[in-house]
Amino acid sequence: MFKGVLFDFDGTLVYLRVDWGEVRKQLAALAKRYKVSFSEASYSQSIRDGYKSLLKNPETKKDAQIYMDESYRILKEAETAGVDKGRLVPGAREVLEWLVEADIPVAILSNNDSSCVKKAFAKFGLPAPAVIVGRDMVSYPKPSTEGAELALKSMGLEPGECCLVGDSQPDLEVGKSLGCKVIYIQPDAAETDKNQPGVLVTDNMAHVKSLLQSESNN
Repeated sequence: MFKGVLFDFDGTLVYLRVDWGEVRKQLAALAKRYKVSFSEASYSQSIRDGYKSLLKNPETKKDAQIYMDESYRILKEAETAGVDKGRLVPGAREVLEWLVEADIPVAILSNNDSSCVKKAFAKFGLPAPAVIVGRDMVSYPKPSTEGAELALKSMGLEPGECCLVGDSQPDLEVGKSLGCKVIYIQPDAAETDKNQPGVLVTDNMAHVKSLLQSESNN
């Protein structure tokens, strides 16, 4: 029996319509201006790495916070606009409303800005989560477990009492690292992912409600 659920946000509950190609160009241009490296693998991590690099050099230390603030402004503006154009993932409303009825608290664990998550929940009229942890609230984004640990502490729950629902490898890594049961929404999941202990693989959110119901009865 689980006592709480941690959800990823973009791609799991809501599809944000963001022109990531344009975002990538802006972030890369900003990094070039400040002479720090930029990686597409993880925007948040790349920005923090650039910040640390600037901070270490006495000649650029004063630019570190400016660089990070400007980078996150670019991301936040794009994500906020993406909410306006976004759409709800089929099945998301049903599972969130069922969790409210079952009196099971929900936490959102996102590498997006927390204000973007709040805006999306308001726009789509979704039940408000007990906790929202965005990238603006942590030092390290997923796959770091920092955000999940913060969410669990806020809910007063242990990892083994929760399920984590997400659609990316970082989500999977967080759940496994903490010891949560993981529901991994990935149509193209590798066989190695499907056969991992504590990991349930499904191809869409519409199946998540039945999986959670089944887990809640165990």
